[in-house]
Amino acid sequence: MAQTAAVQINLFGFQEGSEFCQKTQTLRGNFAVSSQVSGSPASQDEYQTGGLPISWAIEPVKTLAAPFEVQVWSAVGSGYQYTYNQSLQTLKIFGTNNIELAGGGTIPTAVLNDTIQFRAVFGKFDFFKQ
Repeated sequence: MAQTAAVQINLFGFQEGSEFCQKTQTLRGNFAVSSQVSGSPASQDEYQTGGLPISWAIEPVKTLAAPFEVQVWSAVGSGYQYTYNQSLQTLKIFGTNNIELAGGGTIPTAVLNDTIQFRAVFGKFDFFKQ
């Protein structure tokens, strides 16, 4: 049985990974698309119609609210296009033909191996207190 792929957030180090302004906090890092089942072969990773869910409320981000601005791109020029759906909080993936991947379809190996970088802007006080 196939599993829906997951998106893991990996933040860059201190200097490159965050920026604090008076009203906002900007985080930078990578999204890693992978299977939710440990040890599951890549051929079982499925794309979900509308995009893969992103949880900003867990480590390493731990925020109370979703970012109000997100930019996503392939750092290695894989040919795949990525966008963030604000209302659904999902990562949408478009093929080299600029058509969104089919729901229930296998995620291409090129996406699983891609270096997907992001820049996300949050309200300054949206984070859990440490």
